[in-house]
This record gives sequence, C-alpha cells and structure tokens, in this order.
Amino acid sequence: MKYVARLNTNIDRLSEEQLLHKLLEVRGVNDPTTFLNLQEDVIHDPNLLKNMDFGLEMFNFHLNQESPHIHIFIDTDADGLTSASFVYLWIQRNFPNAILTFDCNEGKRHGLNEDIISRIPKDTNLMIAPDSSSSDVKWHKVLDEMGIDLLILDHHEIDVDISDTPACVINNQDGQYPNPTLSAPGVVYKFLDEFEYRYFDTYGLKPNAHEYMDLVATGMVADLVDMRDFESRFLVLEGLKDFGKDNLLIQAILEDVSSRKDVSNPTIDTIGWDVAPIINAIFRQGDLQDRYDLFKALTNHVETRVYQPLKKTKDNPDKTPIEESLQANIIRRAKSLKGAQDRSVKKELKEIKDEIEQLGLNNNPVIIFNATNKIADGHSGLVANRLAQEYMRPVLMLNGEGGSGRNYDKFPIEDLNDWLSQSGLIECNGHQGAFGLTFDTNNIPLLQQWCNEQLKDQDLSPVYHVDMEIDITKLKNRHIERVGKVMSMFGGKGMEKPSFVVKNIVIETADVQRLGKNGTTVKFTTKVNGEEVTFIKHFCGEDTYNELICANTSTKKRGLTKEKINTNKRVQLTVIGEFEVNAWNGKIYPQVKIVNFTSQPISQSTRTRRRF
Repeated sequence: MKYVARLNTNIDRLSEEQLLHKLLEVRGVNDPTTFLNLQEDVIHDPNLLKNMDFGLEMFNFHLNQESPHIHIFIDTDADGLTSASFVYLWIQRNFPNAILTFDCNEGKRHGLNEDIISRIPKDTNLMIAPDSSSSDVKWHKVLDEMGIDLLILDHHEIDVDISDTPACVINNQDGQYPNPTLSAPGVVYKFLDEFEYRYFDTYGLKPNAHEYMDLVATGMVADLVDMRDFESRFLVLEGLKDFGKDNLLIQAILEDVSSRKDVSNPTIDTIGWDVAPIINAIFRQGDLQDRYDLFKALTNHVETRVYQPLKKTKDNPDKTPIEESLQANIIRRAKSLKGAQDRSVKKELKEIKDEIEQLGLNNNPVIIFNATNKIADGHSGLVANRLAQEYMRPVLMLNGEGGSGRNYDKFPIEDLNDWLSQSGLIECNGHQGAFGLTFDTNNIPLLQQWCNEQLKDQDLSPVYHVDMEIDITKLKNRHIERVGKVMSMFGGKGMEKPSFVVKNIVIETADVQRLGKNGTTVKFTTKVNGEEVTFIKHFCGEDTYNELICANTSTKKRGLTKEKINTNKRVQLTVIGEFEVNAWNGKIYPQVKIVNFTSQPISQSTRTRRRF
C-alpha cells in the first residue's frame, strides 16, 4: 500500500482548528478563516461582467412590452438545464404577461444550429441562451436577420472573434471578471440580481432571485465548479440552505433518496450523488421528449402521467396503470434509462475485456482500445472509467475519431490530460483525469509505443494521496471529531475529502466485531493514552475480514468464523482512513472510517510478557 502525504506535520502539535486550517491550505485555500466563515462580501460586483448594461437594457425593453414572446434555449447538461430553469421560473413569476417557450438539442449536440433555429416560434421577440452559444456568431447573425434579439448568459471559453456579433454575450470568461470558476447558473443569478436592483422599483416588484439558489447550487456542483473559490462556494452554500424548498422535482428526488439514507441536511455530495445523476440519466439516454419533460418537471409544471407496471406486485396483481406526478414519473424514467444503460455497458464491458486480455493490452501501462462500432454512443467514458478502476491504470477508449480518456485515481501521473497532450499524437479536451479525445486511430501503435517508453522505468503501483501520516500514539479523538463534524464541507472539485494514514495500530483479533445483518461492517476499538479510538470499515466481505485479522484460510472451508480463530492472536495494522462522527442518541462518537489497510501478525515470540 503506497501513499504520499501532503503534510509533514506532527498532529499532536496542532490544535483542532490548526489541523483544519492545514487541511484547507494544502487544498489551495489561502485564507481558511474567511473560507470557513463566508459572508456576502465575497460576491463580486455584477457590473464587472462585460456587456451587463447592454444585456439589462435589452432584457428590460422586452419585459416592458405588453406580451413579449421569450424563447429559452436549454443546453444539454445539468448546468444548462438549471440555468434555463432559473430564467424560466423567474420570468414566469415576475412577468406573467410574458409568453415563454423553450427548446433543446437532441443527442450530444451543444449550442445553436440549424435544427434549433428552424424550430423557433415565428413570433419570438427575444431568445435567451444560458450556458452556451457564445462562439456561435454565425447563428447570432441569422437570429438578428430574423428580427430576434439574442441574450447569452454563458461561462464557456470564447474561441472566436465576437467583436461584430449583434448578440449580447455576457460571459465570465471575458478576461475582466474576477471569478472564472462561475458556471452558467451563477452568471444567470448575477444578471437577474442586478436587474432586480436596477429595475424592480420601476415595476413595483419584490426582489426574489435569491429564492432560486437551489438551482444555482445544483448546476454548479454538477458542472464540477471549483469549490475553493469564495464566491462560487458561497453561492452553492446559499443554495443548500433551503434546498428544494420550492422546487417540486428536487423535493421528489430527496423524498425518493430518503428511503435509502438521510438527506435531511443536504450537502454538496447530496447534489453530486443523488440529484445530478437523475438529470444526467435523462440527458445521456433520454430522447427529446424526455428532455422537455425534465425541464417541465424542474420548472414546477403540475401534470399527471400514467405509469404502466411491467410486473405484478402484491398490491397490484393486475398490473393496473398507475397515475403519478410528472416529477415522480421523471425519476422513474431516469432510473429506467440508467438501468438500461448499465445493462448495455455491462455487456460491452465484458466483450471489450475479453478482447483486451486476448490481445494482451492489459500488460501496457496505459490501455488504448479501439472501440469503434463496438460500443453505443455516449458509452465510451463509462466503459473507460470502469476499465480504469478494474485494471488500475489509465484507459483511452477510442470510438471513430473521438472517444474518452479516464485516469485511475491512484495512478502516479495525476494530470493525464496534459501528459498525453505532450505526445503530439492526440488532442485531449476536459479535466485532468476525465476528458474527450480527438484522435486518428492510425496513430494507435505510435501512441502506445510513446506511453510505454515514457513509463518503462516508473513504479506504477497505486499511490494513495493522503493528508497526513499519524502514529496511533499521537491520535486524539478531538482531532477526529473536529474534522468529522465538517466533512460535509468537503466534496466537489478541489475539495476532496481529507484522508489520513494511521500507523502502528495493534489489536487483538478477538476484539474485531462484525456488525450488520450479514456481518459486512467490521469495527474495532483500541486504547490510546486513556482514550478509546474506534475504527470501522463498511462493505467488508469475508475475504477482507480474514485479511484484516491475518486469518489462515488455507483449508478447503472458505472463511473463518470468530470461533475458529485464536483469540490471543494480535495483528499490527496500517490504516488509510477518513475522520467522521457517528451521531447516536444525541451523542457524538468520533471514528476512523477505513478506506484501505495492511495487516501483519505479531508472533507470540515477540510479545512482551506483562507482570502484574
């Protein structure tokens, strides 16, 4: 078990607050005190965004008309959906005289195109495009010729000259706005908040843009916005305060999730693991009608849909059609689409694995596989990610001239995107460890050779990146409790959860408890300087348990029950774990959640005899 510690500090020399500050500083937070106590003053002046005056005047002009027809373009991802929903709900609430229509691309297309333009209603006065289209100057001009004003509220890099565009482009990548991490819902909030400040007295309205912050939080977390930026983080935390209070779809998702786990206090992880997957499933696998319905569900449309059960149940032996809300229906459809996708990916994965191993590609430090005509559109990233985890190395899944690259999170090269780009043989676009590919499949042998040559002398065994190495004699429950209480603030880009290596843990194997219905949770406690420090591991199978206690499993009978082991046997552990708190009956119990471990027996001959 190889690891690298970010901090070379003795934990016993740190107070609880000092430890927390160290954990933040090593993640690039230069002012932990402000970070932990964010106030509204971290919000930048919206007028720092280029074209703000132009956009506000355009928007006000149309809203001031008797019945303006405003067409909203929904980009095909979570921040596109949430930013468009924000605009729709806000206009609907404050200017009910406005006629609102909407549209979305099919498939994986982003931005304006001929199909989108052709479907714009004839009497449209203003088109609003959040999260896209900054660089689509050709279509800006087409809309202008059609007599339609275009307002863009975007965050993507602009890769063309837009100096002569007739559209109003408001984009925080403009070179002057201080926060480039803001994604589209954040830009929408800045715009509408400023509109309220300037014009709401004119209309006799009460400002309410801040009531849609749950949409801002959802879109920004789903878009992997850097959670270390003060402004971006503040907006997300504001959105979590009354998360889903007035949104029917978010409410329905949380209610569905609550049957499996506690979501009474939603966190960044709640969005990332529970809310965003519902949205992503529809965009990745659903058709255009699914996307329309998703938008309607998120914008609080009250509709009833009929669900036809496929199987008989005790409560419904005749498979009678069931009426349900649009929101419940969307969740059901998302799960169904995700299930179908999983089954398809599973089949593709097996076939590709067989071929990889037949060809010996798994012997290479980077697996490069040509999956053209072997996987469905949109599956290359999913398949690549699963293979990367299984083979514990990077995987490039090529599909035609494109494809996806996925790094293994413990691979020695952290920025795989940049490293591969240095070859000059492939173009990578995206994040460090998850990105799209543009590639000539004829270059596969050359790229494979380049990767093999570059890595031939490197130790490629998995590396855990931990925060600190701690001897068990130095570990205090107060440190565990302080970090554990704020674990919910970690999560999202740049804010990975803290982990620690705890060394020299000596336990009696007889004291290791197996908990839960199937004994899949392992727990033990060791005494350190008069304190009991608890360690726990979830989803622990028989093999893992035997490994932990160094059981002899050489007999034909698999596994070893507690009655079969030598109760005097002791082992020494090194644990990689996360600090957490377990709340029970109003009390807080600090504990270390085991991520991984190594274990070795302590022989009887090396034990020290205790006298008296």
